[in-house]
Amino acid sequence: MEANNKQVHVDSIGEEIVARVAGIDVAKDSGMVCTRVPHQSQPGKRTTTVWSVSARTNSIIELADRLAEERIERVVLEATSDYWRPFYYLLASAGPGGRAREGLAFVVRHPVLRASLGCATTVNFFTFVSGSVILLFASRGLGLSAGVIGLAFGVGSTGALLAQ
Repeated sequence: MEANNKQVHVDSIGEEIVARVAGIDVAKDSGMVCTRVPHQSQPGKRTTTVWSVSARTNSIIELADRLAEERIERVVLEATSDYWRPFYYLLASAGPGGRAREGLAFVVRHPVLRASLGCATTVNFFTFVSGSVILLFASRGLGLSAGVIGLAFGVGSTGALLAQ
């Protein structure tokens, strides 16, 4: 190889180096997982492990547990089409560090947000219960057909939108 054909890569100033990483190549029915972590007994060396995971909910949750056990800091997904979605959403919400769990814990700890959540939950619950009661009364008590009930709800929703 000639010296002038040599390629040199210089680290950029903002480049982040992550010690414990995983990459997942997602296909329709599976994902090929690769982890790279520091070697346990040889400083400066890295261990690479590659395995296949089924694209089923329980398998992805088990994968999340394994990645947490290995203290993986970053997971990168590569996928064709929408096959990445189960991996992304299940890995993002799994374990004690999941975003949904962290968010809920924050809301519960904050007194104003906790009260707001309680009020909103109560209002939503009784709104859905009353809507169900109205639906049952209209179909069983008044004997209205599904089409007439749907039309009534549609007209009511349109009226609510126009009133604003």
